[in-house]
Amino acid sequence: MIEKAKIVELANECLQDTDKYVVDLQVKTGNIISIVLDGDTALNIVDCIQLSKFIESKLDREIEDFDLKVSSFGADKPFKLKRQYQKNIGRDVEITMDDDKVLQGKLLEVNEEMIKIKLSGKKKKDQLTEEDLMIDFDHIKQTKCTLIFR
Repeated sequence: MIEKAKIVELANECLQDTDKYVVDLQVKTGNIISIVLDGDTALNIVDCIQLSKFIESKLDREIEDFDLKVSSFGADKPFKLKRQYQKNIGRDVEITMDDDKVLQGKLLEVNEEMIKIKLSGKKKKDQLTEEDLMIDFDHIKQTKCTLIFR
């Protein structure tokens, strides 16, 4: 079986000196390799193809066959890395807290320990109110972007 560490090493080698990074990488029984990419700037299909071709060129199907799938991180998926918060500053997010409370708002700031969001307005006597809230990463169960179609 192809070792996950080998695929991680190859992916890091290929992505070195870029702003792209691996969000998730799995090697399942039967050498089914699945890699999910993201980047600090926009990611496109060419980025996925380049990584796929690079890894394929470093592995020998004659020695050990494999199935490789490289895809981009979907906007509907929860963030997996703190690095993804930085990229999404200014976007609307939905945060599920460790007590299962759900908050919605605009991501304003990110540091190593916490994030700052502007909570979505609530009606108070027919007026929209906004409130900034600092949230410690330790209390966040999941965060994902909220897709808004206007």
